[in-house]
Amino acid sequence: MIVEHLERPLDVLREILRVLKPGGTFVFHTPNYRNPLTQLAAITPQRVKNMVVRFFEGRAEEDVFPTFYRLNTLQKIMEAAQSAGFEVRDLKLVSTSALTMMLGPLAVPELLWIRLTQMNAFAGLRPNIVAVLAKRMTR
Repeated sequence: MIVEHLERPLDVLREILRVLKPGGTFVFHTPNYRNPLTQLAAITPQRVKNMVVRFFEGRAEEDVFPTFYRLNTLQKIMEAAQSAGFEVRDLKLVSTSALTMMLGPLAVPELLWIRLTQMNAFAGLRPNIVAVLAKRMTR
């Protein structure tokens, strides 16, 4: 969960490709910008995000970094990966466990949302993307 914090993700992908050995793999997990909660997070002031993260995860304010969401859709990942020279091996939209479990009955809407996104019709709204990129073998 780092890619959403990259201000210049294409530069970072190019550097990762440079240091990978031929056939090497870069795997990352990042929020899906098409998920409504991610879109809400994108417009939430940093101060509010810091308070929410402190409540749910117990992280200190200095451990919450600004987000840019520049590599957070399947399309943007494919375009950037190919532009950087990667082979896209796999892109998956995946769900996570509920963040609000500690809130008891208040977690029900989130659990219903997770269940809804398990249906193929709503798969594009799943909260996370797992990407597997590979450096091509040299000949």
